[in-house]
Order: sequence, then structure tokens, then C-alpha cells
Amino acid sequence: MKKYLIIILAAATALTGCKKFLDIKPESEITGANFYQVASDAESGLIGCYDALQPDAYYGFDIETYGDVTSDNAYAGGDNPANIQMDEFKTDPNNANISRDWNQMYQAVARCNDVIDNVSTMDNKVFQGNRKKEIIAEAKFLRALDYFNLVRIWGRVPLIVNQIKDTKPESINKGNSEISDIYAQITKDLTDAVTDLPKDNETGRATKGAAEGILAKVNLTNKNWQQAADLCGQVMGLNKYSLVGNYDALWSGKNTSESLFEVQFTGGNEGNVMPDLFLPFPLATYEFLKFSTPTEDMIAAYEPNDQRKAASIIFADQYYGKNFPHVYKYRNAAGFAAPTNVPVLRYADVLLMRAEALNEISYPNLEALSILNQIRTRAGLLVSKTLLDYPTQESLRVAIAKERRVELAFEGHRWFDLLRTGKAISTLQGKYPINNDRLLFPIPQNQIDKNPNLKQNPGYN
Repeated sequence: MKKYLIIILAAATALTGCKKFLDIKPESEITGANFYQVASDAESGLIGCYDALQPDAYYGFDIETYGDVTSDNAYAGGDNPANIQMDEFKTDPNNANISRDWNQMYQAVARCNDVIDNVSTMDNKVFQGNRKKEIIAEAKFLRALDYFNLVRIWGRVPLIVNQIKDTKPESINKGNSEISDIYAQITKDLTDAVTDLPKDNETGRATKGAAEGILAKVNLTNKNWQQAADLCGQVMGLNKYSLVGNYDALWSGKNTSESLFEVQFTGGNEGNVMPDLFLPFPLATYEFLKFSTPTEDMIAAYEPNDQRKAASIIFADQYYGKNFPHVYKYRNAAGFAAPTNVPVLRYADVLLMRAEALNEISYPNLEALSILNQIRTRAGLLVSKTLLDYPTQESLRVAIAKERRVELAFEGHRWFDLLRTGKAISTLQGKYPINNDRLLFPIPQNQIDKNPNLKQNPGYN
């Protein structure tokens, strides 16, 4: 059972009142063809699709909770009962986090549907060049990302790919879709996006490489090894991305040569709450019990001289402990409004996906080993590994999985890696009360109550 530091402080209670940093109503909520008349209308609608990734109920905080707190990387920390439930595999269908996350992700989907449906019918003459196709492709990329998260968190979720234009029960009460159908739609959207997205785009927007990279992860999740390897190879072949020489520089800057896609935060009303939620005071603006505390097991996973440890975890004396660990990847705290981006896909992730897929296709694979050494060398681990270190396919599989863990720690990937490799129960059982019914989260009870066609996931009735 995970341990929690229960400290009641006025400063901690202030966290529950953290306002969402996205108060401006996006223009994408203005639906109907009467709005979509000129190119700037389409661009405004698309901005709303990107904007939907920012709230703390999505990439602003909760994806990190699903990816790291649910796994063996981090404790919930803080004093939020909803986060602690998720950490302990005791999530209730009335859990406040899953309710807000479901709503936010489906709002994101609805915005994408709005753009795709309406821009598709607009006159081509109001756009310059290929911009109409690119706008639709960006919205499809974002819709695919939204559904990829939805299906990995909840499984059989409703698949809605068109605007809902009325409030009739048959229009709004969609039932659970089959997981295979959801993944087929994700794959179609991303394949379309790969075709129509440019190699280069404005900072923060989807690109061909981002679509190829996410599609590679979808194929890796579904054990389509050759497709995953090929897509990662296509990203590499763009000659656009490269590993940043200094791993720490990834977190002191943003939109580096390693970034395929990041959720953009500029500060103020478009600010990021995570630096203040994670960092110790005085690096954070306020002092309270911090969230996503790195576990002892995570700390021990780093080898001696691994530079990623100091870049990912900072130790500080706080009122709740001496030399206490905190997540250090989200920096520049500014009163819950930091100009700090959230990485969704990095080039290191793409390289490690290719290594994993190649190792699954055949062993031994020297390119997979070379990629592993490339990632380790950047981290300051200068002794190259050979096949003598990994004499079997399974030993190299374990090494790649460990490298993913330390490379991508606190970026929201670990739990999903454990799920897709079938390692969640074996890794966590005995430490936490996990079973097959806890590999998916419960569908929010308020959704079940108002939609008679929606069925709850097993084990939560």
C-alpha cells in the first residue's frame, strides 16, 4: 500500500481553489455553417481544438496522473482524495478527476468534429494553397490523439465523429463502441493527417512527423511491429528531428529539435499549473504538499552517472521531509500560470519505439541495440552495451522498457507502456491492489446515469 503524508495546512487547501487558466470561450464552440464563412473562421475553430488540450483536466495535469501516478513512477502526493483513489487502484465511478477528464476530452473531440464537418463544406476559394486540407488534417490529428487517450483510459467509449446538431436522445445518447472500431478511426484519422499535414508548420501545430509518430505508437500498442518500425523510420527519414545534446536543456526550454508535438502554454491566461503543483518552494510560488511524488523505486531505477535523474527529480528539504523528492521536469513556476509546455511526443520516444519494434520483429537486431546506446550516451552513460549484455530477446526487451521508463519519466507514458506490454499487473501486484478490472478506469457515474445506452466497465458496478 502506498504511503501518504497527511498534513493539513491552509496553503494546501488553496490548491483546491486553483482556477482553470483557460477562461476565454473558444470560438470553436460557435457551431454551424453560418460561422464558417472565411478562412479566419476555420483558423479560429482550429485554435479551439488545440486550446482544448490545455486545461488541468487534460494535458495541464491529469494525463501525468494517469501515466505516472497510476504506475510505479510516482505517488499521488498532495491531499486530493481523487488523486489518491487513482494511485491506490480504488477509483470510484464518482471520482471527480475522471468526471472532469471525460468531459474535457469529449469537449476536445466535439471541437474537432465541428471543424472537420464545417471546414469540409467550405468553398475552396477562400483558402490559400493547401490550407483547407491542412486545417482538416490538424483537426483529425487532434481528434485521433483525443480518442487514443480515451480508449486507453476507459476502453469501450462512445465513438462520435460528427457534429451533434440537436439534443434528441438518439443523437446524444451514444453507446459504447468496440475497441477495434475506435482504433480503426484513430488509424484512419492519423493516416489522413500524415497525407495532408506539412513537414513544417507553425510552432505548436501538428506536422507530418507528429502524425507519423503518434500513429507509430498506436501500432506499437496494437502490436503491429512492422508498421510501427516503418513509421518511426519515416519520422527519422524526415531529417527534421534530433536529440538535444544536454538532456536538462529539454526542461529549461521548449519546442526544441527533439519536439514532435507539445501542448503550448504562454503564461497568464494560457499558463501551466504543473510547475507550482510539483516543484518545491521557493522554486514554486507557494508552499504546500506537492503532487506526483517520485517513488523510491523510480529513484532507484536511474543508474549511477545518469544525467536524467538530476534533470527529472529535485530533492529539497521541506516541512514534510528532509531531502524530499519532487518532479523537476516542469519548471518556471509563476503562480499556477507558467509559460511551460507539456511534451506529448519526443524524438527519443520515437527512437525507443523503433528499437522496441525491431527487437520484436527479430533478434538479434543491431539497430535496436544502437538506438539503445544512442539514448544512453546522451544521458551520460558512456559505456556502450553489446549483445553480450543482452544475450536474449527478452533481456533486450527488458532493457528497452527500462530505458523508456527513465527517459520518459513524469511525461505521462509509463502506465500506458505497462498496459500495452501486459506488464501492469506483474509489475504492480503485491505492492498495490491491482487486478484485471483495474486496467481500465470506471466510466463516470454521471455519464452512466444520464445515458441509458452507456455501460459501465467490468468491476465498477
